[in-house]
Amino acid sequence: MITMVLPEHETMVNRLKKVYCQSLRDVHKRGKPGVSVIIPAHNAEKFLAKVIESVQHQQRDFPLEIIVVDDGSTDGTADKAQSLGVTLIQQVKQGAAAARNHGITHSSYGYLFFLDADDLLCPDSLQRLWKALHQTPNLVAVFSRAQDFVELGIPNAQRYLAGARKEPYSGCLPGCALIRKEAFRRVGLFDATLKSGETIAWQLKLKDSGLPVASVEDVTLSRRIHGSNTGISFANQEKHDYANILRARLKARQGGG
Repeated sequence: MITMVLPEHETMVNRLKKVYCQSLRDVHKRGKPGVSVIIPAHNAEKFLAKVIESVQHQQRDFPLEIIVVDDGSTDGTADKAQSLGVTLIQQVKQGAAAARNHGITHSSYGYLFFLDADDLLCPDSLQRLWKALHQTPNLVAVFSRAQDFVELGIPNAQRYLAGARKEPYSGCLPGCALIRKEAFRRVGLFDATLKSGETIAWQLKLKDSGLPVASVEDVTLSRRIHGSNTGISFANQEKHDYANILRARLKARQGGG
């Protein structure tokens, strides 16, 4: 187990700057051939066994590691992760973006796959993405599709707020991309100042970089709709962050920063 405790007297901004700079240095290590699956988890004890099982049961012909980054949980998330035999990193609560960044810098392999703790990985997904990524030289990422599933007893109003869809769809979601670690060295890490929308912000930076990517029609993610999805619990925060992301991108394109 790797435990990370940051000094309490530092401001959050200074903490994030230090972590970000150290992380970029660490990302220069390309890693060995294989896939590191990185799962941020905050109070995810009740979901963790299922998501890890969905990764462990993948058919594959490459090495694999599973890294759970416990983002300041107050339930049994850390104990559950340890009992399941995965790599555990613990941090004071900083959010999913910082958790993913810590996972990247502690990963052993040169290919990264991000997965939320309350979702499930579809069978054979990693093998299909691995094959697609290696079919075309120089690709840095392959993106796939998701399918929602709704937990029993979820009211229709919550389904609506979470944006539950009946058909498979593409989107900027963890669980829908296999990415070379090299891409993070060239584009940068996730923006840990964002409370939500960090995957969208990063994929927009990737798009603007011009690095070659591809998409496949395969459904690799089963996205769980439940009562505490981020889209339900932090809907207003998401709107605020998405607006800031779009404003920052527009400003950058206009040459203002």
